[in-house]
Amino acid sequence: MFILVASPVQAADPDPLQDFCIADLSQGSFFNGYPCVIAPHTHNLATELVFVTAGELYIGFVANSDDVSAPNKLFAGMVKAGEAFVIPRGLVHFQMNNGTINASTINFLNSHNPGISFLPLTLFAAQPAVDPALLARSFAVDQTALSDLAVFWSPFSNVFV
Repeated sequence: MFILVASPVQAADPDPLQDFCIADLSQGSFFNGYPCVIAPHTHNLATELVFVTAGELYIGFVANSDDVSAPNKLFAGMVKAGEAFVIPRGLVHFQMNNGTINASTINFLNSHNPGISFLPLTLFAAQPAVDPALLARSFAVDQTALSDLAVFWSPFSNVFV
């Protein structure tokens, strides 16, 4: 009995809640910081609920390639103020303001440690670098286009260090 009572509990999420954003410094400061550059990303450890409080966003996710009912299917739509969109755990997703006014959201994650992987940063800021020939072939682009992408994402490589 003593061993059960004295052992520490390890079932809870270890880290406090984190906010994730790649700041777009060219847009100027907003009331709670800089607006975000919205890159496709995943949360491997959490489902996300996006509640739009102002404006409207184009929000979507892509089903996994092994999903037999809808492999690689895009689930997306315009979400207006007062509406919500659920993004299942581990799926590549995005948010983009397609409206005419600034949009804002309240995002809920069902874990204090949702995990995050920004695809552009994962691929273009890897150390050591992923072979550019492999990336060019994977994206079916030439070296010039690939270099342009790498140059664009390089300033963000130290955001989560």
